[in-house]
Amino acid sequence: MAHYSNKSALARISALQAALNASDSIAEEYAAQHLADGTPAYGWTCKYSNARACQFASAVARLGNVEAAIEELTPFFTMHGQTFDPQPLLNYLLPLNAAAVRDLKLAYENGGSWVTAEELERRTERFELRVTDWSAPVRGADLCPAVAAE
Repeated sequence: MAHYSNKSALARISALQAALNASDSIAEEYAAQHLADGTPAYGWTCKYSNARACQFASAVARLGNVEAAIEELTPFFTMHGQTFDPQPLLNYLLPLNAAAVRDLKLAYENGGSWVTAEELERRTERFELRVTDWSAPVRGADLCPAVAAE
């Protein structure tokens, strides 16, 4: 298990988010604190053009828990006459530690989907390797193939 100071956690998350062109400094600081504390910490692949996914990713980063973010956002969307299906939005999350892998896996299972911990770990590794390998540019189409319609 990797142990991070808040500074090194923030450096990891900021580098990943910058490489994905999906930076959000406030959400990154929340995620860095969770990573340093060993609680679920997430990166994300969505950009501001997808407001719903970004709002969800920001809530997950702030709360450090997918189910808590779903509970917080569902009334907001309901109040505005919108349905809120978080399942497709889970595909935008990048778990940054084992606690996040467990949390995200549970969220998929609660929604009736099945993913393995290894699949979730590989999702993050695939993007983090690109942070250090600039010969493999990150492309928008690669960011969330399961939500290709957005």
